[in-house]
Amino acid sequence: MDGFCNEHSGVCARLEGLCKKIDAKEELTKAKLETIDTKFEALDKALGVAKKETDRRLESMNHLQDQLNKQAAISINRTEHNDLIQRIDDKVVQLDKSMNEKMDLTLKPVNDKMKELTAFYNQKVGAKVWEVVIITAALSTFITLILKLVFKV
Repeated sequence: MDGFCNEHSGVCARLEGLCKKIDAKEELTKAKLETIDTKFEALDKALGVAKKETDRRLESMNHLQDQLNKQAAISINRTEHNDLIQRIDDKVVQLDKSMNEKMDLTLKPVNDKMKELTAFYNQKVGAKVWEVVIITAALSTFITLILKLVFKV
């Protein structure tokens, strides 16, 4: 060892060994730092991709929320719906009552005439039936008399 005495030569050898170990550790540390830097770059890229995907999803959710808000603005709530249904039901009942009244007024003369015609028909049919009964009875009596005269029974 240049410029060192024999006493200190062991110290120098130890220092050289320590320096070599320090150099090796520095090389190992540099390699690990490069690996860490590579991993950080990959993480930054992945974070960028995840951020873009999250932004895209949030934008999609915002769009969906806007659509829901627009739909809610033009939709009616349950109370309004029930009120509309009740008004429609009331209107149907009112129209039904009005139509029944108009039909009664319109059909009353027709019904009255139908009753008259039915009574007249029944009277005529009844009279015809009695005519047939009377004629049948008269013929029966006449035939019986003829038979009695002919056979003198």
